Amino acid sequence: MAENRLRKRSMKHWCYTWLRSFPWIFLLAMNNEISFSKLSALVFDRIVELAGQSPLCDEYDCNEGVVELFLRQGALLIIEKADLGEIWVSGLAIGAERFYLDSGCFVNRSGEEIVSWIERLLQL
Repeated sequence: MAENRLRKRSMKHWCYTWLRSFPWIFLLAMNNEISFSKLSALVFDRIVELAGQSPLCDEYDCNEGVVELFLRQGALLIIEKADLGEIWVSGLAIGAERFYLDSGCFVNRSGEEIVSWIERLLQL
């Protein structure tokens, strides 16, 4: 009998500790998933902001689902592929790179996030 009380007490303590340490924001984000189009629009806005700050970018153009960056090394085309859940980046100087949605951010095969990849490309 005393063993059961002790087990209950330790179980309550464990549940309380676990609930306090659980990342509730992550759970909330999973339940209220942001759509692909909204997330890609945020990424495109950030890319355009970075292009405006870069000394390597002479001009840029942004339409729905497409961003064109005119760099000194050549043009860079960034396209949203909603049917595949990916963003494609291509240019003559760099070739092509695909970024897929993983845990709320777009990453390439090597695990690098698209915004940091573009920052490195724009030398910011």
